[in-house]
Amino acid sequence: MLRDDGSVLLARARRPLGLLARARGLIATPPLAPDEGLWLDRCDSIHMFGMRYPIDVVFLRARRIERLCAGVRPMHARWCRRADSVLELANGAIARLGLREAQALEFRSTQNP
Repeated sequence: MLRDDGSVLLARARRPLGLLARARGLIATPPLAPDEGLWLDRCDSIHMFGMRYPIDVVFLRARRIERLCAGVRPMHARWCRRADSVLELANGAIARLGLREAQALEFRSTQNP
């Protein structure tokens, strides 16, 4: 995942496929590493029910940041009506990466076809 200036934002952003994988998300998983994220396309909300650790949440519309939610704690939910996808990051990543609203992000697959 790249910033609009071409610099690397995250080395890895997993994209769960299938209803079960999307519903599970990060539930019952270890915390994300600082250089990884979970990208949920066709999504405008997240819940933290069943989670054991806080995360940072980035709501995107056309891969441009619409809303930033830092330190979302377990048993909470967040949404952004205008979003079309969500990027879940390690707690503290928004500040560490210097993310800001209206910033564009680019996703590039590193998998071989």
